[in-house]
Amino acid sequence: MGHAARRVRTESQTAQLNPASPTSARRGEIGKRGRVGACWRQSPWVFKSPCLHPCHSGGRQTEHGGSHEAREGRHPKLVGADQASGRFMRTRKIVYFVGAGLTKALERPGKPVPLMNDFIRVMAERIEEDKDNVILGTLALLVSAGVFEHDCTEASGIIRSHTNFHEWTPEERVAFRRAMMDRPPESIERLLENALEEAPHDIAAPSATRLVIAFIYAIARFFSLLDWEVEWGALEGFLRHQFARYPLESHTHTFVSFNYDLILDRKVQELAWDAHHPGVPSWHPSTGYGFSISYYLPMDAKLGTRTDPKSLPRSPCVGVSILKPHGSLNWLVPQENSGRTGDIGYLLKDGPVSTPLGKEGEIGYPGFIVPTAVYPLGSLAVCIVPPTDPAKRVTLGFIERTRCMERKAIEEADEVYILGWSMPTSDKDQRLLIAQAIAERERPISQVVAVNKRAGEDYFDDVRQLFGTVNVTKHNNGFSEFAGGL
Repeated sequence: MGHAARRVRTESQTAQLNPASPTSARRGEIGKRGRVGACWRQSPWVFKSPCLHPCHSGGRQTEHGGSHEAREGRHPKLVGADQASGRFMRTRKIVYFVGAGLTKALERPGKPVPLMNDFIRVMAERIEEDKDNVILGTLALLVSAGVFEHDCTEASGIIRSHTNFHEWTPEERVAFRRAMMDRPPESIERLLENALEEAPHDIAAPSATRLVIAFIYAIARFFSLLDWEVEWGALEGFLRHQFARYPLESHTHTFVSFNYDLILDRKVQELAWDAHHPGVPSWHPSTGYGFSISYYLPMDAKLGTRTDPKSLPRSPCVGVSILKPHGSLNWLVPQENSGRTGDIGYLLKDGPVSTPLGKEGEIGYPGFIVPTAVYPLGSLAVCIVPPTDPAKRVTLGFIERTRCMERKAIEEADEVYILGWSMPTSDKDQRLLIAQAIAERERPISQVVAVNKRAGEDYFDDVRQLFGTVNVTKHNNGFSEFAGGL
């Protein structure tokens, strides 16, 4: 960041802390003049609150968890991107908002990938493949606890006949699977909320902690069973196109993923390599999520066994980061030992964060962990943070750092891509963050590309409103067709 840019940031922070400052007055005048157009002025989300995290206060830390100096100055502000013409190209900063629609677009025939509203149905299809009964046991637990909004009469009857699902006959297992697959759609995020809000009155009923943790591990088990069996072509083609158009050594790609799964993460890890330093990754899980992950656990450990976390060497990332404000299925965090519950169903310690890795260092799902397993770092829980109201936001330090980096990336973005993200109104916290970051910008984002499938015009109006620009390029035939046309 140049001296002028740092000076603007300092004035901005001063204005936030002192609303009566001259800078604050000038910003108010700019807002009244409607400098960035009608969409900016009309947004109901726009008001500012200070962010004093070190990653947002003019420090030397980069967006990728390491410093530019640490990578030997390999991130110039002006780069010769067009060597043939001799023209120099300014560093571009691109932000991608990634939702469940992107992963859904990659599903193979017979290997369905769930959206938020059909997760239970798709998960139930995998009951017979899950030989450890993680999915079956979790769904039975959720039915018993009464967290579903729609009727579960058939499934409940099977559970009442045999409370221990290990004693079910093959016919009962098939009937339960069918009953869960035939249920009306229900949002997985709403079910997580219900698991927290429905405090059990029966002393024998499962606690909220047990419900939420079991549900999260069942989600992890589903994706572990999916085993990367998706059609990678569209995603790989898109990433190759973007990384070639804006090389990682000289531009910044920030992926803000609201997906718990690791489909995007895995492909970024595969493709993001340093062109000038063979064998050196541009993205590494130790720093690639915007915070330090200090330990890893081998993925070949057996289910339920005690596994000693190993130290994960730090490798700074350049040019690309993946920020996941709702958590990720490969973030394993120690639980508090008190057994108390919090706003996300269980209290997590603020690190250290561990992650499962394969023999070649590849990221993956924690298929080897069950909620009752105990490790040297404590009882590990998958860190999933469902969308929530800002007042209930989880305040873990590494999650807050992720949010600060997301906000900074939006403030500085030259281009924005929205890939399969529905922008749900229920995610008030995330919408507020985006609106606040947009309000801090000196000019509108030059290009916003919104990719969805058969979305109504109200969706694209919402994009214009939230991102404060009328310059939105629409692609409404799905991610695969969009990527194929690049």
